[in-house]
Parts: sequence; C-alpha cells; structure tokens
Amino acid sequence: MSSQHQHNRDVVELFLNIVADGEASDPVQYLPAARANKIGYPYLKYLESEGFGTESVREELWAEDRQFDAFERDLGFVDSRLSELGIDYAIIKTRFPFEYRSWDLNLLVNPKSRGEAISAFLEDGWYRTTLREHPIARTEPGKFMLEHADRHPIHVHDSVSWNGFTYVPASLVLEHTRRIDGVQYPIEQLDWLIHCAHSAFENYELTLGEAYLLETFSEVRDRDLLEALRLLEAVELVTETADGICTEESRVELPVEYSHRDLFRVWRSHASGVTGGPELLSHYAQYGLQVVK
Repeated sequence: MSSQHQHNRDVVELFLNIVADGEASDPVQYLPAARANKIGYPYLKYLESEGFGTESVREELWAEDRQFDAFERDLGFVDSRLSELGIDYAIIKTRFPFEYRSWDLNLLVNPKSRGEAISAFLEDGWYRTTLREHPIARTEPGKFMLEHADRHPIHVHDSVSWNGFTYVPASLVLEHTRRIDGVQYPIEQLDWLIHCAHSAFENYELTLGEAYLLETFSEVRDRDLLEALRLLEAVELVTETADGICTEESRVELPVEYSHRDLFRVWRSHASGVTGGPELLSHYAQYGLQVVK
C-alpha cells in the first residue's frame, strides 16, 4: 500500500490537474479550493516543499501541525476513557488515505452506551453545545454535540444517521472495526460506505478528497447488504461521480454538486414505510437551505 506521504502527493497532483489553468500562476491561489475539498493540509505541505512557502503558508502549516498533535491527543483520551468504562466505539468520518484532520471527533457508540459515554465526557469538562452555536444540529436526533473550551468537540452518534434517519446501524460498524495507532475505526469497507452515505444524504456534493478516498479504499461488494440498507442507488451515484473526478484529464468544477434529479432518485430509493415522507421532506429542507446559501 502507498504511504501517506505518497497519497499526499498524488491527491495534490490530481487536484492541480483539475483546477490549474495551465498558465504559470501562483499555486497559493488554489489553497482555499484545496481546503474546500478536504486536502488543505497536503496542499500546505506541497506548497512548502515546492518553494511556495510564504510566511503566511509557513504560519498556517505550523498551526496545522499543532492542531494535528492536539487532535491525536484527544483521540487517545477518548479511547482511554471509553476503554476504562468498557464501552465499544468507533471514530467515523476521520480516516483518509492522505493526512487529514477533522474539526471534530465523530464518535459512534451502541445506543445502550450513549448516555454513559456522554456523562463521562461531561464529567471531563465537555458541555452540550447551545442552540445559538448550532441551531439545527443541536436538536438533531441521534447526535449529541459536546464542546470544550480547550479540546476538540465530540459529536456522539448512536447510528450513522443524518436528520434523525439511520443509514448504517451502529451494530454493523461496531462488529467490524480496526485499531490504528491505538484508536478504533470502522474497517476500510465500512469507512468507504459511510463516506458514500455522507455525500449523498448530508452534503449533497462530493469533494475531491472524498472522491480520492472512495477510489483508494476497499469497497463494499456485498450487493445484498447494500440493497438491505437501501443504499445501492446512493453508492452507484457517488462512486460514478468519484470515478469522473479521478479520471485523467477531468475538468469538473469542485466540489461536484449532484443534480436535483439524481438526489431525488437516491433519496426516494432509501425512504420507505411510514418514515418515507418525513425523510424526503427533511432532505428537501436541508437541500433548500444549501441552495439558498
């Protein structure tokens, strides 16, 4: 398997092949786009290594390095705290082939352990986020958002869900985990599946960083499982889009926004039963907010 350093280089080269206009221009101008596509840290390292390390770039890279260290410490703390309590867990939406740091820790636990895990972190100085800070996510079912004055936020999930609708049950993820540097994550295939669902059912778009992950990670090949989870249409849309982004000579606009027609097809394929109507309405409300923005 390629090293993380090599993935850093590869994803930056892919990014520049798509966004650069071919003229001799300053690559620092693409830094905001790199950040928007989840490859900000690899791009900062590229700029420094290629001689574009301005004072501003060096300061940002230094700050990122410090944040990476803090993030790793908080991951270790979460593992230690939950291990003390005997709570099984997985950190989701965090592992990428290249160097990547999320702004928060997305913690997945069994629904039966959710209250105990939250109580433990409240004892350790975290507090529940306020409505003013996160007016929508604060009331989202299945998610409990914890903030801290000095440490990373922890978002406690009892399923892989958005807007109160489950897409991947916690039991499936927690039965198939891997330990990396002392921290527990989903196995690569389930990480891959979670990113597919995240793209189609929350973000409604696909970043280059996520497309590169989907092309790099091992995928879920069990069609029966995807059909049982009602995720087959979503997986097909997202992976086809990822293929298009990662194809040589691709000139797409990043991140790639899915068409309303494709999204409706995917949402309808997942929505069923008595929750089908509310799920579709939830997506239309969230999608409308993003369009307005």
